[in-house]
Amino acid sequence: MGELHPQVHCCAIEVVRFDRPLCDPAACGFAGDSRYVEVVYGGVLGPSATAIYRRLYWAVLAARDRSVRFDLRELALAVGVKSSIAQRSVDRLVDFRFAHVDGHELAIRKRMPAVSERMLGRLSPSVVALHRAAISAMGGPS
Repeated sequence: MGELHPQVHCCAIEVVRFDRPLCDPAACGFAGDSRYVEVVYGGVLGPSATAIYRRLYWAVLAARDRSVRFDLRELALAVGVKSSIAQRSVDRLVDFRFAHVDGHELAIRKRMPAVSERMLGRLSPSVVALHRAAISAMGGPS
């Protein structure tokens, strides 16, 4: 982790689009605009990376799943961080597999699986309780 992804290390993110689903969308965890992603993954990714992911997610969703272009500086301003923090946040999204570089495109995931048990150990008891309630609501083991 922490390596720079040179294809998106510039002033503009060429194109952002949704990645191909890794599983059946109906059975594959949580949508990018869900409270689960904001609260549970927010504790793993950090607030800046979570805000940037959600901004990218909403933009691609609003474009009806078509690709959109982003200026990294504008994205940084939109979420209230410096450009260097926005770049590290995009790198973090890649490191945590919320996104990946595909040629000159940044492909983001539309749905995320539940966080791993290992990651749960790093989160507060209230966030772990939210995780367990969300998994239970989906019919999984709590």
